[in-house]
Amino acid sequence: MASGGNASTGWDLVGKHITFTNDQVKAMNDALRSIDWPKQNRSVTYGSGACVGATLEGPNARLGHWTHKISTTIKIINTIIWHALGDYDFQWGSLQINIDSYSKVHTDKNNTGPSLIFLLGSFTEGRFAMEDGSIVISEPGRGYFIDGRKRHYSEPFQGKRISIVAFYHGTTHLLSAKEKSDLEEMGFVLK
Repeated sequence: MASGGNASTGWDLVGKHITFTNDQVKAMNDALRSIDWPKQNRSVTYGSGACVGATLEGPNARLGHWTHKISTTIKIINTIIWHALGDYDFQWGSLQINIDSYSKVHTDKNNTGPSLIFLLGSFTEGRFAMEDGSIVISEPGRGYFIDGRKRHYSEPFQGKRISIVAFYHGTTHLLSAKEKSDLEEMGFVLK
């Protein structure tokens, strides 16, 4: 899968947004609904979910444990992201999928380049926000490019809330050729 175009690249994406169609939102919700997600093991996050694609566990770069288990779902999400990008040239090798989760103020220390975050589900409250107020997301179906190295958080909510963060993990280049090929087959757009 190729990147979305050349009109905008790298850090100049931060603050820009994309919009998913109702059909795209429904397809992602449907793909995620049937999975029995594990409890998050991140100290800043409360709820369920997983990091798929490139990740770091201890000192080792590897594919997240759930990557091959839900490869069909990953491909659906990545294909939808790619189509929604339009002319934006964005690369990602990981998805952080948060199911009925919210997080304390934190930074994403392993991300390189901008991240794309969007919400799905039906919920009240539960906003995602950059601590400086530059970006606030409160409704499903719209994705924003952020600098995950800056402080951000999400609020508690009522209902069913999903957030997905597409990003490029700093250790992606350390993966084996086979792992990188697997990611590309799942629709990730690598550098």
